[in-house]
Amino acid sequence: MKNIIICVLVFCLLAFGAVMAFSQSVPSGNVRWEYTQLDTAGGLSINRANQLGQEGWEIVTNYESSSSYFIVFKRRLP
Repeated sequence: MKNIIICVLVFCLLAFGAVMAFSQSVPSGNVRWEYTQLDTAGGLSINRANQLGQEGWEIVTNYESSSSYFIVFKRRLP
């Protein structure tokens, strides 16, 4: 019985910690985003990907249209 109570308490603490971590990672207020897309028909080098990341861009999605392959990025506006 004592082991069950300890397990339930540990589970509750872990669940509470997960909820707190998630609530702090979700931005509050009016967040505005800027979007851009990159045609990668010629490829995307890792250096270019790293440069975009350093500029604050993160990949949202990708799609293919006829002979081109696009990657959509977003970054938070100040």
